[in-house]
Amino acid sequence: FSNGQNSVVVNVDAGNQASADLQSPSTIGTSRVLATINGVTREVSVRFERALPDAIVVTANPDVVAASDTAKIVITATLLRDIGSVTDGTLVMFRAERNGAPVGRFTNITRTTNGMATADFYPGTSAGLITVVAGAQDTNVTGSVVVEVTP
Repeated sequence: FSNGQNSVVVNVDAGNQASADLQSPSTIGTSRVLATINGVTREVSVRFERALPDAIVVTANPDVVAASDTAKIVITATLLRDIGSVTDGTLVMFRAERNGAPVGRFTNITRTTNGMATADFYPGTSAGLITVVAGAQDTNVTGSVVVEVTP
């Protein structure tokens, strides 16, 4: 509940109604809500779903590297919602392409923490522009950034 506890006591108003604010837990799942008055208890279940992004902003650091097997670019995907924040632990998929063909490789891919996920991107030894795309699980929302590999 909004008081940070597993239960809350509230008073009944003049219309014989009572309310309490239920706070979303940090994990996805189902919570049981019990209400008891005069020894009579009623129960309802509330399912908490993953809060998915409405937009994804992708950045690259650095955004220009020299062609090399060891050149690394840190890609950061920031998942944004119009209201609230994305559920921590959301899986982000990264892909990279040049002229529609897959290129490079990703390592150290993280799940979201405070709306952000990162991956190390190794673009390889071919020069040119590469579009890196990030997308979140269970949604079609994507964001992208263009990086440059120089000869």
